[in-house]
Amino acid sequence: MTVQAKETIELLDGVFSLVDATRASLEDDGKITISDVGNYFGAVLKLPAAIGGINKIPKELAELSPASRQEVIDYFAVRFDLSSDELEVLIEDTLRAGYEFATSIINLAKYKKTTI
Repeated sequence: MTVQAKETIELLDGVFSLVDATRASLEDDGKITISDVGNYFGAVLKLPAAIGGINKIPKELAELSPASRQEVIDYFAVRFDLSSDELEVLIEDTLRAGYEFATSIINLAKYKKTTI
């Protein structure tokens, strides 16, 4: 992982870990109960890194090089480890679109700051 994409990757990894824990908890009985605490252990351990640099992410995303941008996309495409090639392409496209959306919002915020 490059230093340029570090905070973004850590945040997304933390979010996906929480999603994975929730999915695992719901698979058993459709509920999240105290007995599911073990599913969340790994996700909770990732929280300090995930939110520790959250305020740096807008700047980080705005300044990502094309290589670092691709690294973020590749990191999470590999993390999903999907069996269906079509589904994997869909996920990769969604990650790219999410990145583009976040970048657009950041650029709009920059524009607003410079024009007011």
